[in-house]
Amino acid sequence: MYPNPQDALPLPLRPNLEQYKKQAKDLVEACRSGAAEAIRDWAVNWLETLARLRRVTITADVRAEMNRQLDQIEPFARAQLTGSKDRGANCRLTAAQFVIARVHGFESWPRFARHVDGLVRAASPVSNFEAAAEAIVTGDTATLKRLLRDDPALIRARSTREHRATLLHYVAANGVEHDRQISPANAVTMAEILLEAGADVDAEAEVYGGGCTTLGLVATSVHPERAGVQNGLMQILIDHGAVIDRPRGVGNDHSFVNGCLANGRPAAAEFLAARGACLDLEGRPALDASMSWPAFSIPAAG
Repeated sequence: MYPNPQDALPLPLRPNLEQYKKQAKDLVEACRSGAAEAIRDWAVNWLETLARLRRVTITADVRAEMNRQLDQIEPFARAQLTGSKDRGANCRLTAAQFVIARVHGFESWPRFARHVDGLVRAASPVSNFEAAAEAIVTGDTATLKRLLRDDPALIRARSTREHRATLLHYVAANGVEHDRQISPANAVTMAEILLEAGADVDAEAEVYGGGCTTLGLVATSVHPERAGVQNGLMQILIDHGAVIDRPRGVGNDHSFVNGCLANGRPAAAEFLAARGACLDLEGRPALDASMSWPAFSIPAAG
């Protein structure tokens, strides 16, 4: 995954595949020029163009984020276009297209092209999913309900991005696109709407090594914690049957408690431990040091 799926660039408001084809050709030309800064200059132009198309004002904070993105895009593009020992494989259009697709969060150029094609068609499965995901992170209950009513299959649909998240995963504000890692004040209501519509509470997303569930992503995410909705989200997921300590559920082969602690979420670890999450010899001492109740009240796993 490019370098991290959460670092994928958001698409412009109205993506144009022909413009992306031209952008790929421009990258090939930059590569073939041999100029030391040509690929970096190409990446700078891409980021600035994207900001303009998304109507983003380039403040000091935005510029800092663009520089961080630039430091990832340039070496990734350079490796894909010039890293081969076979000189004939260097600076190829297919490699440039692959760079663009991966930086936007897609596994290949054909998948990226299909996504863009679907996105520009009203009421297509892709455009409906994207609209629903946007409704979730902005707390727009009316739009989400309308989309689910008009397209019942949406509740089981998955993103065409490489993380393959369902709509329910978006309430976690974790693992999905960086610009959609947002927890609205009514995030619990959004989760309830999705669960009542038939969302699979233990559906897995392909992030952090794969197998992540919404409960695991909520528990390890800073955004719902900061918004004050983390406990409410975890509880409603558990009430609808979410499995605590589902293997790989929090990613990176952690148990739920250890995953929370590794991500700086001791309150979530405490919440889950109180509801039966496994405590092992790694997690018990760390949780004991941060929990608000006596350490002896939760037995360690045997």
